[in-house]
Amino acid sequence: MVFFTTLRIIDRKTDILFSANYFFLFGHLFFYLLKKSAKLRCGSHLDMDDEYLVMECILRGKENLYPQLLNDIINDMIKSLPAGKREYWQRLKEDKNKKETLVNMMKSFIARNYPSYSGVYKNYYKQTLIYSMFDFPARLSHYIDEDFKKEVRDYLNIQKDIDIFEYISGKLKEEWEIICKFLKNNPIQSEQSISSLLRKAIEYPKFYEEVQKCLPVSPPPANITDENIKDWINKYFDFYLYTRQINRPRNTQNFVDTFEKFLLKHYSKPAEFFTQHSILTLRQKIEEYLKINRKILLVIVDGLSYAYYKEIEKIFRKECSFLFSTLPTITEINKKRILSGLFDIGESYEQIIAKIYRNYRYKETNSDQIDLEAFLAEDLDLYIYWENQFDSYIHQSKAFDKRVKDHVEILLKISKHIEKFLDEGGIIILIGDHGYTTLPNEPNNKIITPVEGIKITHNRVLKTDSTTGNNHSINNVYWINKNVAVPEGYHYFNSLPRGATHGGVTPEEVVVPFLIIEKIEESLKPLKFKIADGKYLRRKKHATRLIIINPNMFMVKVTLIKFMPSIIKIFSPSPLLLKPNENIFDAELDLRTVTTEICKVFVEYRIDKNALEADFDIITTGAMKEVFNEWE
Repeated sequence: MVFFTTLRIIDRKTDILFSANYFFLFGHLFFYLLKKSAKLRCGSHLDMDDEYLVMECILRGKENLYPQLLNDIINDMIKSLPAGKREYWQRLKEDKNKKETLVNMMKSFIARNYPSYSGVYKNYYKQTLIYSMFDFPARLSHYIDEDFKKEVRDYLNIQKDIDIFEYISGKLKEEWEIICKFLKNNPIQSEQSISSLLRKAIEYPKFYEEVQKCLPVSPPPANITDENIKDWINKYFDFYLYTRQINRPRNTQNFVDTFEKFLLKHYSKPAEFFTQHSILTLRQKIEEYLKINRKILLVIVDGLSYAYYKEIEKIFRKECSFLFSTLPTITEINKKRILSGLFDIGESYEQIIAKIYRNYRYKETNSDQIDLEAFLAEDLDLYIYWENQFDSYIHQSKAFDKRVKDHVEILLKISKHIEKFLDEGGIIILIGDHGYTTLPNEPNNKIITPVEGIKITHNRVLKTDSTTGNNHSINNVYWINKNVAVPEGYHYFNSLPRGATHGGVTPEEVVVPFLIIEKIEESLKPLKFKIADGKYLRRKKHATRLIIINPNMFMVKVTLIKFMPSIIKIFSPSPLLLKPNENIFDAELDLRTVTTEICKVFVEYRIDKNALEADFDIITTGAMKEVFNEWE
């Protein structure tokens, strides 16, 4: 089979295009090798990806198919590589069984991270096979045999303290499985230890996210004001998620008390505060769009808390804002208020919709009756859709992580079903009617209530009959009105719920995400890159920060990013979700191969289907002037 292929060869200053006919006899191997050879012979800069491709060819066991071509490529690589890398490629070139040698190097690299007294180190670390600049990508670790991986697992499983973090190489998923399990049961407060782990986890996005959840989070400010409420809420929910991740729910109690006092102070004056900040504002927004003949899909996710704001931003690629639910935080109450924009008007939910939206083609349904995609196939002006499965997961007895995972799956499903609606010019309004919380298992939080004349909902809402009123002597409750009370903080009525619950006044129950999504055709402005200010005075690896400036008024998702020369490594898994303006990432700047006083870095990146380029300068004069014997 003959392929006609165009190879794009990127030099620092030139862009060389040429065509060639290739016979593909053994998958991509021959293509990789010829591309490698062409790139090296054209004088193009060699980066780590080039080395990794050759490693992969060797590990696939194809080294004997084109031995002379492979040796020629390795010879060219050795000439292009700095001191420190040449040795192990020279060793590979000379060895007959290159695959075995390379696997041994990989094992040795991993073993070097373990204590010298450990069996892993003693059995596999060979000083003669490891050099200061040897590295390999985690994706190649599956070529390492299971016996070695078992020894690593056995060693890590017997460790009882946080020294375990220093041992791992980060190249084996088996290491990360043990680390993530350890972190859940042993929360630590050392940000430095977690940051070090994050850098090692960069090649495993799934584990990176798990470790990131264990990063110590600072609590929100002690006081809330009208001016700092937005900042306070974001900081609270970051702290809230951290406490649930490490199973310390009681750590948010004091902040819950602060929030409840703030909210209830304003709740008594709804005209002043809730007109601008609550779900009561939604009716006005819906009517504004209907008046200009825009099709609207209102998705109300039953139980969606603002705790999911970061997940929502990732999935829908829009910056998420928030609104306050009204009290008590249950669907029965807020269902009417979302559509009417009023507290209580004495009409049924159906009557409210029919009265307010009678001049438009509307329909209200829920996920129990019809799939969202099928619902959107109808021709309407206003689609009102309740996602009920989300709430059913709330009340099931699940681990916090499992519940979040199930909830994220629902949000992902919604995002897929609305794509066509958005392409046709529709507008999506996504909101929760209330949130939910997980209650600490504290016996002192139980509130025993009288049996007669009282109804309890979700263990968090107490309702008396009309004749009784709020004459009951019950402590630790807020009376919302004459007949309805909710518990303070994490108190509950009579018994602890088997799952999570809602109805109270905690931030996670009251604050809900609010998102308006529409497709606006805007030309994509290119990103700008720069390194944070710093003095890079030595030819070594420097911890730094990469600043990516997004000049667009919307969030963009960067699915691929590559630096040439490859002296910058970002400590964040792909894809990168960039908000408008500055986005800052921890990074590493490797100046060990720098040979110029100003290093121009070229960037290739991809946003959706758009392939873009940029460049920026790094001043490396200091690295050139300093002379010393050994690179660090």
